[in-house]
Amino acid sequence: MIVFTLVVAIYVLSLACIKPAPASLKAAPVNWGRHVASIKVSLILGVALLAIFLVVSDFSFDTVNDKTYALLALNNARELATLWPLQVITHSFIHVNWLHLLTNVTGVGMLSVYERRVGARRYLAVLAVASVASMPSVVFHPVPTAITGISGGLYGLAAAYFTDNAELSFKDWLSFIAAFVLFAAFMAWSSDVTMAKTGIADFRVDHIGHALGALAAILYCRGRPLPAHASAV
Repeated sequence: MIVFTLVVAIYVLSLACIKPAPASLKAAPVNWGRHVASIKVSLILGVALLAIFLVVSDFSFDTVNDKTYALLALNNARELATLWPLQVITHSFIHVNWLHLLTNVTGVGMLSVYERRVGARRYLAVLAVASVASMPSVVFHPVPTAITGISGGLYGLAAAYFTDNAELSFKDWLSFIAAFVLFAAFMAWSSDVTMAKTGIADFRVDHIGHALGALAAILYCRGRPLPAHASAV
């Protein structure tokens, strides 16, 4: 519980205290209240992920409970198909261990810069689209396999940070798609090579899900472009 409290405090204080610099030297510093309001979803989401992990790890804040993992992780086993409606929602909010969790929570914190730029609604829309788009990756993995974590949605937010721009040219848009596809392919190949050398395959990164999340976010931003006058609220 002490570790959980410390991590939550560090996360909240880090996001709250690191404010964007004024647009010019003559401009007034960003008001603290307005700054916090501009990243409220990132703050709430990060704390929620930490709190959920505390519960599903039986308050050890170390590793998820095996039974809870089997119940809430999105699996590809047909005999457990009755759990799929629940798992499509819950799998994004649980993590395997503290390292998996802190990696994603750090990503949420870093991507608060995107929320600050486009606002909470756009941020949530892109996160939801990318998270849903990453789910089919489970069918590409050997049986039995289960996926957890919000990283597919985070890859979508990262892709949107670079591509959610009304002035982005079609050529630049295609370049970003190609870059994310090549990056995902390289990471998948690198992961397979590493596992082949080490023989460790119990926990592997879902590069396919990451790629699907990123591509879905890019397509969403292209299909529903952000108005030029839009700003964070």
